[in-house]
Amino acid sequence: IDVSDPTTPLLVGSLPDIGDVFAVASVAPGIVCIADHRWNRLIVLDVRDPANPFELGSVPVVGDPRSIEVVSGYALAACGGYGLRVFDLSLPTAPIEVAVVHELPSAVVDVESS
Repeated sequence: IDVSDPTTPLLVGSLPDIGDVFAVASVAPGIVCIADHRWNRLIVLDVRDPANPFELGSVPVVGDPRSIEVVSGYALAACGGYGLRVFDLSLPTAPIEVAVVHELPSAVVDVESS
């Protein structure tokens, strides 16, 4: 979506197999990670050509990813009652889950780095 004029956003490109996107985070210039809530997965996309985005890789997520933040090549995903899940994105074509934190006082619905 081109928002160079915020009063008239313009669809530039799309992908047909993406579900309900709850969050987007930058991995590197032109590479983003999205939380696909419908299919419960994280997807790494190449968006360097906005008119022709394509999927680099994806990984299933236990729970429903609601928020993501990428820090130093790792995606932190807030997955409600399924905790905070950590994914290694160093190989964008094959992201993998590397850790999960379950021992939290309530459902994780947002994650933010500082």
